[in-house]
Amino acid sequence: MNKLDETLDDVQNTRFSNIYHDLIKQMVKTTQFNEIEVQSILLVYHKFVLMNGPKAKMMSNAQFHHLFLVLFKIYDLQIIQRILTLITTNAKKDINPTAWVKLFSVFMSNKLEQKIKFTFQIYNATNTGYLNREAVTLAVSKFFAGDDEDEVNELRAFLKLKTSNQRQDMLEVLFKKFDMDRDGAISYEEYAVVVKKNPMLLEFLGQCFPNVDGMTLVSGQENLKALVSIKLGKMNKLDSTLDDVQNTRFSNIYHDLIKQMAKTTQFSEMEVQSILLVYHKFVLANGPKAKTMTKKQFNNLFLVLFKIYDLQIIERILSLITSDLNKDVLPVAWVKLFSVFMANKLEQKMKFTFQIYNAANTGYLTRDVVTFAVEKFFTGEDEDEVNELRSDMLEVLFKKFDTDRDGAISYEEYAAVVTKEPMLLEFLGQCFPNVDGMTIIV
Repeated sequence: MNKLDETLDDVQNTRFSNIYHDLIKQMVKTTQFNEIEVQSILLVYHKFVLMNGPKAKMMSNAQFHHLFLVLFKIYDLQIIQRILTLITTNAKKDINPTAWVKLFSVFMSNKLEQKIKFTFQIYNATNTGYLNREAVTLAVSKFFAGDDEDEVNELRAFLKLKTSNQRQDMLEVLFKKFDMDRDGAISYEEYAVVVKKNPMLLEFLGQCFPNVDGMTLVSGQENLKALVSIKLGKMNKLDSTLDDVQNTRFSNIYHDLIKQMAKTTQFSEMEVQSILLVYHKFVLANGPKAKTMTKKQFNNLFLVLFKIYDLQIIERILSLITSDLNKDVLPVAWVKLFSVFMANKLEQKMKFTFQIYNAANTGYLTRDVVTFAVEKFFTGEDEDEVNELRSDMLEVLFKKFDTDRDGAISYEEYAAVVTKEPMLLEFLGQCFPNVDGMTIIV
């Protein structure tokens, strides 16, 4: 393909090719990926590098950790550190591109045995070849932390734990399951035998692979494939996770819409296609006869992945991209959503955000509207203190935005303030996805 990535200019595309040409060839030989897939994975890596400045050559250790904590939802720092040691020779230094591709070759592997070996190596921090009682106890101690008594009791009931000592109960359950020769340690062979019979036990001592709860589309390896597919160039097969029939069906369904949306949005045909592939996988999750994404899936996307928890804001967003809130989400609405979320124009984002806040469609935000939003900012047991904070915040916002002092904030007033201070774009509540530390999608 002539241009590897539409978000990079010609010089940057050429530079990318020069830097990674040999590595792409090498990784095709040593991993399950083809050249297009390796190139796509390295494009994601390269964008992390670009964020570190013009002289940067590698992804930083901090970026790697943020990736796991924020997008992959793996919060155990010891596990993240172990993963790092397995893909690189020095866990304290920056992440080189070879290590990055190695990581994805495991995460996106279809071979259970490869995942079993990788996971056991993570758990076996001492490299002894077995998991002793102390190692398992340390992992189990993390299972029952927190104040959610109902959740703990539910887990105990599921595991049929009898005594009040949950950690000890869990320890005994695991050793009874995995330590088949009763020598007080779990060998790799024992672990592998159990997991091959019951793959759900692969991560029995803590999550090691990406898993975005509630997402029927992008769980585990599919999540990574969705990420790297956003900026692919032309290829015969649209998506390697779909078979030939499904790829053909996708093309037939969305062909005209792709052409249409490429004309009416900032996206190229390839970008629209990539966005619709994500949509199409939501549809596939609803069964063979499904044609659209459900409203429930849409809400879950915001709550789980986008981290937007205000249901009224989610409902308002939906009302701005679709004509009927009670029906499923159409593919046109899906592309419209991303055309705003991925817009580079502040004015487009300001108009969208103001429309969200202006639920009554009056063209201005009244004191009641702002008060209602501010009430969500402050909660607590001290009612007097909370009310005082809300009142103070209300006055601050009106002093800032209501420049003509008429008791309402017009779009023009809002736009004037936000144009000078873009950080105030979402002053009445989050409307755009905010995945800290992630530079992959935007």
